[in-house]
Amino acid sequence: MSYPQDPPLAYSYLAGREVSTWSEESKRECEIAYLAGLAPPKLSVMLDGVAGSTDREERGIKGVRGEAAVLALRDEIAPVQTVEDNSLKRKRPSPQRRVEVTAPSPL
Repeated sequence: MSYPQDPPLAYSYLAGREVSTWSEESKRECEIAYLAGLAPPKLSVMLDGVAGSTDREERGIKGVRGEAAVLALRDEIAPVQTVEDNSLKRKRPSPQRRVEVTAPSPL
């Protein structure tokens, strides 16, 4: 695979600067964003795996990369989840602002 001479850049919140979208930093940021978006039960299975499983897909990240990698991921995921939770709370309309939508009457 050949790499572009000037790969596109994207801002990395983990690195605090623009990074190449082809870099390991960008890859890590995408992984953290994906994991942070998972529901807690799915995140737990993805990180810790299914107990007693020998299947690579069900062993989770801990079964493949080890416990230290999972601890590092959890440390990086927590701040992202907090930011996402807060932004979702701000976007959610309050009960007083609900607008009732009615279907148009037939002609």
